[in-house]
Order: sequence, then C-alpha cells, then structure tokens
Amino acid sequence: MTAQQPNLTNDSSLWALLIGIDEYLHINNLNGCVNDVEAMRIYLRNQLGVPENQIRVLTNQEATRANILQNFQEFFIDNSDIQPGSQIFFHYSGHGSQMPNPKEPDGQNETLVPHDSRSPEVFDIPDKTLAGLLDKLAERKGNNITVILDCCHSGSGTRDPNLAQTRNVEPDNRIPPPDLDTGILEGAPRRGTGASGWQTEGITHVLLAGCRDNELSNEYLSSDNDKNNVWHGALTYFTLQALRNITPKTTYAELYEQVAVKVNTKYPSQMPQCEGDRYRMIFGGVRIERDPFITVQKVDENEVTLEAGLIHGLHEGTELTLYPPQVQTKKDLPAVLTTVEVTSVSATTAKASIKEGAPIVSIPIFARGLITKQVYAGLRQTVALEADSGEENQKAIADLRAILDTNSGSGSPYLKVQENSEVADFRVKAADGKLNIYNTTGEQLVVPEDIKDGGGDEIAVLHSLESIVRYRTLQSLDNKESESELVGKVKLHLLRYDVTGADDSHMQELPAGTVGTGGEITLTLDPEDKDSNRYVLEVINESSKPIYAHLLLLNPDYSIKLQYPQSGQKDAINPKGGKLTIGLDNKNERLKFRLPVGWDSCRDYLKVIVTTNPTDFKWLEQKGLNVQPPQKTRAASSSPLERLLDCVLSGKRFAGSDETENLEDWATTSLFVNVVRGFQTTTLNTPAETISLNNELTLMKPEGFQGEVTVTTLSQATRSLEGNPSLKLPPGLDQFPDLFQPIGRSGTRSIDSNFGSSAFVISFDVDETSRQSITLNNPLPLKLPTVANEEAADLLAIAFDGEDYLPVGYAVSANTVNVEKLPPSVTPTKRGIGHTIQLFVYKKMGRYTPQIGLRRAELVDGKVQYHDIQRNQFQSGDTVALFVHGFTADTRQMVETFAPFLQDEVLPYKHLLTWDYETFGTSVEENGAKLALALQQQCGFSPDDQITVHVYAHSMGCLVSRCMIELSGGHEFVDKLVMAGPPNNGSTLATLGRGIVYLLTVFANRASVIPPLGAFNWLPEQLYQEGVGSIDLTVNSAILNKLNALKEPSNVPYLVLAGENQLSEAESKRLNRLAQKVLDRTLDNLFGEQNDIAVGLSSMRGVRGKAYPKLTIEVLDCNHFEYFQIPEGREAVKRWVINLSV
Repeated sequence: MTAQQPNLTNDSSLWALLIGIDEYLHINNLNGCVNDVEAMRIYLRNQLGVPENQIRVLTNQEATRANILQNFQEFFIDNSDIQPGSQIFFHYSGHGSQMPNPKEPDGQNETLVPHDSRSPEVFDIPDKTLAGLLDKLAERKGNNITVILDCCHSGSGTRDPNLAQTRNVEPDNRIPPPDLDTGILEGAPRRGTGASGWQTEGITHVLLAGCRDNELSNEYLSSDNDKNNVWHGALTYFTLQALRNITPKTTYAELYEQVAVKVNTKYPSQMPQCEGDRYRMIFGGVRIERDPFITVQKVDENEVTLEAGLIHGLHEGTELTLYPPQVQTKKDLPAVLTTVEVTSVSATTAKASIKEGAPIVSIPIFARGLITKQVYAGLRQTVALEADSGEENQKAIADLRAILDTNSGSGSPYLKVQENSEVADFRVKAADGKLNIYNTTGEQLVVPEDIKDGGGDEIAVLHSLESIVRYRTLQSLDNKESESELVGKVKLHLLRYDVTGADDSHMQELPAGTVGTGGEITLTLDPEDKDSNRYVLEVINESSKPIYAHLLLLNPDYSIKLQYPQSGQKDAINPKGGKLTIGLDNKNERLKFRLPVGWDSCRDYLKVIVTTNPTDFKWLEQKGLNVQPPQKTRAASSSPLERLLDCVLSGKRFAGSDETENLEDWATTSLFVNVVRGFQTTTLNTPAETISLNNELTLMKPEGFQGEVTVTTLSQATRSLEGNPSLKLPPGLDQFPDLFQPIGRSGTRSIDSNFGSSAFVISFDVDETSRQSITLNNPLPLKLPTVANEEAADLLAIAFDGEDYLPVGYAVSANTVNVEKLPPSVTPTKRGIGHTIQLFVYKKMGRYTPQIGLRRAELVDGKVQYHDIQRNQFQSGDTVALFVHGFTADTRQMVETFAPFLQDEVLPYKHLLTWDYETFGTSVEENGAKLALALQQQCGFSPDDQITVHVYAHSMGCLVSRCMIELSGGHEFVDKLVMAGPPNNGSTLATLGRGIVYLLTVFANRASVIPPLGAFNWLPEQLYQEGVGSIDLTVNSAILNKLNALKEPSNVPYLVLAGENQLSEAESKRLNRLAQKVLDRTLDNLFGEQNDIAVGLSSMRGVRGKAYPKLTIEVLDCNHFEYFQIPEGREAVKRWVINLSV
C-alpha cells in the first residue's frame, strides 16, 4: 500500500530550489544528479522539517533553460510567501562548462548547462546571469542565501573513458546574442571571481562549489558491502553526510572543512571551495524542530520501504525501531511498534523487514523510525587489473591477481579485484616493464614498480595498495552514531609558534592571506628559515563531556604518524570550552610541515580523534609506501572503539548497538594544510654569464642585464603568501592543451595535478635599462630541460605584464628559446611575484606536418573525419559545399561548427569538401591554381556537369578562392562564393609585419573568439618574418591589384560578410591596449575606419572597386573570427543562398 504523506504544519522559513540533470539532449549524460537533489529533498524534509510546498525540484526534462530561469524568478524572487530574512537554498547538480564572452578578462563565462542547452538558440546559463538572479533575490528577500554548485567548468572536456565520470563538457563556442538575459543583468553589479571561478567577489550569499576553477568535479559511486552501487556527486554526497551532524552553531567554514577532507581523500585533484560569508551559521542556525526520524513510505506485509538511503547513512544490517506516524520528537516516546532490519539500500530509499524475534504487527504507512543499531562498513576497496600486450606484462598482472586471491590464505583484507574498471577504486596496469597504480581519475599514485624476472614486484604493489587503503580509511573515519554528544562539538585552530615570544605570546595567528577565498589554509615552507616552520594546534571541547585528544598526521606519501600524545595518555580536556594546545609545552609534539623529495607543494591532513576514555592509537602508524605493512604488537582490542577501528581498518564490518556494552562516545575532526615550497631567487650581475637557475633551467645572460630572476611553478606562484593568487596560464593557450603545453618542472608532484600546475613561472625583477636592452638583436636565451625521446616541438615564450599575456620569443633550437622583448610591468614597483614580469614557455606540440590538399570531410558525432576523394563519388544533381580556411586557421573548425547549420538550415549538401593549404610560403595565386586543378582532376568538375558547387571562404581563403575562380577557370563550375572578412584590398596588419603576432596576442588572452589556430601552421619564428603568403595580404599588393583590375569573369555571385565590430567601451579599450603593446599604435589609428580587428571595412567591400556586378555585401557587428558563428552571420548566408536558389 502507498499513499501521499500529508504536509505537516511547520514554521520553517527555509525555501529550496533543487535542480538535478542526468539526461541531456545534446551532450553526454550523467548518473548521480537526480539522486543528489532527491537525497537533499529528503534531508530537508526529515531533518530540517521543511514543508514539501517550500521545496521545488526540477530534474532532467523539467530543467530546461527557460524553466530554470522562470522557476528561480517565480518561486524565489516573486514569491510573496517568502518573507525578507528567510533562508533560501539553491542547489544545482549537473554539467558545468564555458561559453565565449570577449568582455571578460579571460574571454569566457563559466556556465551551468540546462537539459536543452546546445539546441538551436538555446545557450548555457552564464555565471553572470546566475549572479544577477542572486543579486535580485538578495535585494528582494535578504542575504540569507546558500548556493551549492556541484559541477565544474574546466576548459577541457576530454577524459579517459575508463576514469571517473566528471561533471563538465567542452565549451559551447557559439557566440551568444548580445541581448542574452539582459532583463536579468540590467543594473546587476559586475563581480570578480573567486578560487572556484564563479562570480563571488563582494557577494553576500554563501557558495559551496564542487572544485577550484581549473579542476573537475567527480561523480562518486557509493556502495554497501560491494553491492547496491549508487551514483552521487562527490560534493553533494559528502555534504549530506556532514549535514547530518550539524548543530545550530555550525558554520559554513566548519562544514567545508569536513566536506573538503572527504572529497579530496577520494579525489586528490578535486578541492571544493567555500566562498562568501563562510563564518555564517548554516541556514541561519536552523534548529532541527523534529528529531531525524525516517519515514515509512510503503508497506508490503512485513516489508517496508523507508524514505532514506545509502547517502543518509543506511546500510544492510542497520536496525530501526518503528513508532506511530504521529511521533515528532523523542520526548515521551510511545511504545515501540516493532524493529526492522535493512535488507537492501539504494540512493534515497531502503527496504527493511521485521527483525527475527521482533513483534509481528501491522505497520502503518508513514510510521516513524529511529536508528538503534548502525553498521560501519569496512572500506575494502576494489582494484582493476590491466596489462598491455606482451608476456612480461601479462605475467605480472596474473601474479598480482593470484596474490590478491590467496594472500594469507584468504586474500587481501583490504582489496578485492573488480573486473569493471569504470567503478574500481584503483587501476593497476602493467606496461613498458612497470606496474603502475592509478586512482579513479587516472593519477599515478606512486612511483611505478619495475617488473622483475624473479618476482617480488607484485608484493611491493600489494603493500602500496594496502597502505593507501588504510590511509584513506583513516582519513574518512567518522562517528555515524546519532546519539553521539561529541560529533560537531570539537573545533581545531592552527596557530604559528614564535620561538622569540614568551609564555602565551609564543602563539600567533596565521599571517593574513593564509586562508584563501575558498577556505584552504596555505603555508609557505622556507627551508632557510626553520624557525618559521613551527606550529601548534588548539583543540577546543564544546561538548558537555571531558575528552581525550589524539592527533594523527597524514602525509602525502601515505605515511601516518601519531603526533600527540607521544608519551602516554595525557589529561582530559575539560568540557564546555576547555582547550588543549598541542605542541605548546612539548617541542617534540610541535608541528613541523615538510615537503616530500621532488614535491613543490603538498596537502597534509591533521586528523584528531577524541574519545571519552583513554585509548592508544600508536598502532595506527605506518611508514611511507613500498614498506612492509605495519604489524600490530599491542594487546587484543579491549574497547568497542578499538574493535571498531580493528574491523574498519581491516576491511571488515562492525555493528554498534544500544545494548549493555555501548560504544564509548567518540568523534573525529580534521584540518588540511597546503604546504608550498618557497621561491628560488637568483641575483643577476652585470657581466655576461651563463647562470643555472635550478637543475633544469639555464639563463644565458647578455652583458649589462642585471636584477633578480625567480623560478617557481604555477602552483607555488599562486598559493604562497608572497605570490599572486590570480595568476593563471594564458587563457587562450590553456584552452587547447593538445596544441599548447607549458614547460614545467619534471619529476615533481604537486597538490594540483591538473594541467599546468607544475608549469614554470620565470619572474624578472630588473631595472628599466636592463629591460629595454633585450631586443631581437640582443635576446635573452633560456635553455630548457630536454625530455628524452620526445618528438621535437616548437617553443613559444609568453610574458605576463600584470594585465595581458604577450608573445615575446621563439625557439632557436630544440631546447632553447630566445626572449626578444621584456614588456614593462603595469603593476606598481614592489618586490614579490605579483609585481614583476612573469614568463611562461610553451611547447607548440609536434612540428607542423601539413595535411594539405583537397579532401572529403565527414562529421561523426560532431567531429570531422577526413577522407581521400574518389572521382566516381560525384554524380549529376549533387550539391557540394567547399570550405577554404584563412591565414590563421584550418578547415576543421569550419566544418565542425558551420557545416551542420548549412546542412540543417540552408541546403542538405551531399558532399563536404575542404581545401587546406600552406599559408606562409606559398602565394595565394599559386594556391588558387592548385585548388582549381584539384577540383577538375580529383572531382571531375566541369562547365556542364550539373553539379552545384558553393564555396565558403574566410579571410585569406577568400583571396585563394577568388584566384581559383577569376584566374584559374573556376568560374566555369563554381556557382556561389561566400567570403567572410575578405582582405580584398589587403590588411594594414599584414603591411606592418607584426600583425600575426598581434592576432596571436589576442588569441593568447582570449580577447576574441579565435579558433585554435590549426593555426600557427608555421613555426613560431615565422611570426616575426615575412612570407610570400603574408606579403600577398599587404595593402594593394601585386596580386590584389591584379584581381581588382579584372573585368571578367563576373558570372559567379559573391556574398561578402563584412564586420565592423561595434565594441563596448571595455572591449575597445582592451583590444586597443593589446594593439598598442604589440604594434605601438591602437586599432583606431591603425585602420582609420571601422574594422573587424584584422581587416578594414573598405577593404572587405573592395571587390574590383565595388564594381563587381554580382556582389552582395552584408555588414555585421562582429570581429574577424565570428562570421560563421554568430546568428546574424548565419542568417545572412541562409537568406542569400536560398534567395538566389529560387
């Protein structure tokens, strides 16, 4: 029997809008988002007593863009039932991504992805829109707003299909209409971003985000005893776990500390962020009006369905006593109806049967249950075994499998082989003579073991895996007992210990800036100043019981050390505000952080276990990896807590109960600390010399160049106290990691395993004379590390002057880059990484091997595949679209982004052809002649073939197409030509000679939506040279004069798309600033007319002096790289092609 539960009267002032999207129309689906919001709804109902009518849930098809925005407006902003000062909660679980916005400093908006996004005219919801909605909501209803965004927006959506599912997709590179969400944004303040990447500067609400802006949010597969697998977002799952134990005084900062530890334990590359008023009490200090009873949803004879699941703490074997539906609190409980035991559990529901020996009664619908026996599942983790081909690899994995199955006669107590690598906790792969251990996100956890002929390597791998499991288990350990009086009542406070102080003055608050905007503590380790690396930890007891504290240090090499107490159990900490300061009196217990060898930064965990009885945790200690697992030498477990740890840490199960031997009360709390290596600074003296900056970088300094140079990694430069937390990789290059990779420190690890965190940041603090001395003729050579067996790649030096990223040099050998310019810093003169010139060096991956010529393109799952052309493929009546790229592009993006529109909206072309050509050293006339010949010989095109050929060309490709049509006979078989941004009279950028450097600068800064430059299909040094192709683009070049002097042929209709790029004040200022830095003049002075940032309007219009008889010109508001992306450009093409075809 089932029924609808009636709304219980409640004066809750909390209102919630929960959005979870697993199913998407046009992008890959997710697994745990609907589970997230349903679990959150149950938590709000059962533990906070929020009425059903104050919770609105949108899932899957309900969560369209229009519906999300409409519900936010109607349910929150315009809802007259929500009184000012009410608690408001917005939760989003789904994909996050990015969309272009040239007005932003990094050229992009972070976005939420609705169910129907990527449909025609349906875009993501940008962060500025969400910020505008939250500002309007705060203005109308007050600042008591909590936001959870369980998604991410890292720029790359690529991933190994065998790794954990992440909540991000590739950016939507369509240009949104300028009036997108203007009604919401009107009057909204412009905000900066926090560490999460969302617009949070100056916000009054609290944001809990899934990760930092360059990380990925993972989906987490929870299970109960290796079955009942359930997907959730990692952030939501561990947030709900922590919320079950909050008190009215718990702050968001304290919640964050609990959640961040759990998430980062499982996914080391994901660190949640908490931004805004972090010290506000959760939901305004909401009190749980009703005890957390669990409601019976359905009754089927002696089996019931419970409205709670795995995420709410239920496991197989959990026992509950049931009471009548009218029960609201534990005070004056009526007689127990019966006791049930959970038999199966899912995400948000569980099935339970009347326990053997309990009264057999008729259970009423909506009966209320209280947990009386909890089950702690031992964290026995799973490992997938893989091997590359080869007898050595196959045998190594077979040996490891055998040991996992037979170790000590019963298999490993910590590990179980999982055949499905997608859900395994670890992957061990034998490849290239080594055994490699990876986590679910593909990170290599330890140094690979060499496969040995005599064996032994599999034992080392087994010990490493077991050490990691024990470490993770202890890291995640917490008390699930609802009756605990300690959970949530113990606080930690890290302080610096000053050796020069006296008495209590030894203790000092951490320096300003140590706690970042996302809540992380970051300490800078200076190996030269050992006195600065001393800390103490306050443990504050807010419970009503005396407690004993035990501090365990969990280090990144998976070692565990008992830091306190070191010599027997100390006195208890008094209740109700009592404090213990670990390390104040005993220097051996003082905290000293360290970095493992080869690490630039790491994350240490301080795990405090408090108990009501003295307990010895020395046996939990273990050394670093590749060491025999520790053997316990203590007496048999004497207390229920010790037996619980015995079971959980060995992968077994433990059940606590309310029987006579109650589990002693205990709780855990954790604090994580980022430790970052200090900077390495070298003084540069006047004489010319070769200087080793570290063991990998060598500077060949010219005479007279003096000052200081500091070498760090990006992780160090952004996290240390003297660093610049806003420093990022060049956003345009960072968007395409397959094409551009920063040179970084080799053989190191970091708390940031995301792309680019180990990238070198080379900072120059020099005087003006030294800066100006670096020129093309007097360069600053920098020798870089050489990677054995790596294919030669071109090098590109990019400088950051405090506001922009500027190309300043190129490779002169396989591992040497010449810096030919150091721009002036735009920041005030001041020592420190944030006030100097920062230099990044990039590899342009793989030397360019031209894939040129005429090819047939095919779209497969939105990606282009190229094929050779067979002449017999073309028949009378066929339709052909031919794509010809510009100077700084290839045809790939044209086909992938524009061809689907043409086929859906304009003409269902049977054939898609592409012409890719060498742009630098070959003239446009020669390329046009080659194209005409290829179309005639490979395709068989001729005057009377009855085949329709439409050419779509961009930039330089327009001139190639004109040469093909007007000089090489193409007018006999081409039916239409669309030219986007054609330099028909040339471009002043090409005339100046550094125009391509300027376009590269715009690209590196993402100041405009420039394609990934299949771009730079030439070597970087060619940026500073003149080639035949670039000479053809100069104003009134010989080939342009030749074309524009023609009278015939004139039979082919031409459409010119000409951009005048009506910039906002901010956009104009930014592009002019970049032009001034690169070209020594602004765009306005350069062109002297409206332009699309690459070509002037009069040049685009100048086909034979505008005397071409079949010429149509459409003037658009766009820049040189947007013609085929913006709706106005596409509609102009559609209108022209269809009208001429009628």
